[in-house]
Amino acid sequence: LRFIVPAVMYAAERIVTIRRTRQPVTLLSVTSMKPNVFSLEIEKSGPFEMKTNGREPYSEGQYCFINCPHLSQFQWHPFTISSAPFDKTVTFHIRKSIPGSWTDELYDYLLSLGDSKTGRVTFSRNIGAERVVMYS
Repeated sequence: LRFIVPAVMYAAERIVTIRRTRQPVTLLSVTSMKPNVFSLEIEKSGPFEMKTNGREPYSEGQYCFINCPHLSQFQWHPFTISSAPFDKTVTFHIRKSIPGSWTDELYDYLLSLGDSKTGRVTFSRNIGAERVVMYS
């Protein structure tokens, strides 16, 4: 009995997390801001949609785990939301780490999808690549 309650709690948490990870988001743009910083702009849909009670889906200080299946199915990385809850889109500012790191590969992958000369990639469709899980 001592192990059943924690096991049930763990299983319930895993089920909720797996369910949340199946929500793709629409990536609107990627902007290269400095040599080692880029910004992701995401449409407010899926986990970022307005709650039915009229409350914003996130508040200051919350972070999301972001996954890019093109890089790895199982690697999730936490990033703080850098946009205000009342903005029309959700923004993350990400600093690239050392060459070959996950953030470096994410930056290279996203810029390869568009014109890298401008330092900005705009998506007119859901590329179905990024998934987000939100935690407070």
